[in-house]
Amino acid sequence: MRLGSLTEFDETSKLTMYFTRYFGPEVVTHITYQTNLYGTQKDINTTFTTNENE
Repeated sequence: MRLGSLTEFDETSKLTMYFTRYFGPEVVTHITYQTNLYGTQKDINTTFTTNENE
């Protein structure tokens, strides 16, 4: 599979479709919150953050 090929795009679309089918927006928000909380707890001075769109 070539990087950037249509086949790779199709596979990514399928994976995204399955993920969003089983994990709704509230679950993604919770995962995001917990990820940011963990990062802050591990290093209070961290500038790492993530959001639901990443």
